[in-house]
Amino acid sequence: FGTVPDLRSYNSMINACAVLGDEENAEHWISQMLQHGVSPNAVTYGTLCKLLARLGKVQKIESIMQRMMEVGLSLNEYHFASLISGCGAQNPPDLKKAEQAFFNMAQLGLRTSSVKRCLAKVVGHHRALHLARQAGRRYSDLDLRSGWKVRDGASG
Repeated sequence: FGTVPDLRSYNSMINACAVLGDEENAEHWISQMLQHGVSPNAVTYGTLCKLLARLGKVQKIESIMQRMMEVGLSLNEYHFASLISGCGAQNPPDLKKAEQAFFNMAQLGLRTSSVKRCLAKVVGHHRALHLARQAGRRYSDLDLRSGWKVRDGASG
């Protein structure tokens, strides 16, 4: 048809690879993007991180996050959730690295409540609540008894 793939097209292909657990083809599509002058964005990298998390490839996730910062892209909660999940997918799980990722996220001012489930899967519910208290947030968006968000006095 003569159409040129754009960022959305490449991200869709990479997402399809992520759903299938196909790291090799996901990396192929990123390579194709770069060859055709299309710059990956936070969604592109987040999708790749999601795939790598399932495979427990924490070093690759960290490398992607570093690359993002180098090119001026902001890290978000999704990237840290992938990193924490990846720590849990390793054999054995890397609890210390998961905890450090959580603290790094808090230090950047990101919403730690958004990763509470994946953190609890890796380190356990009680440890995750303890880490939330330690994160030193200026405000608490977690009800530390239940682990659920608290908004306007109602638990959610």
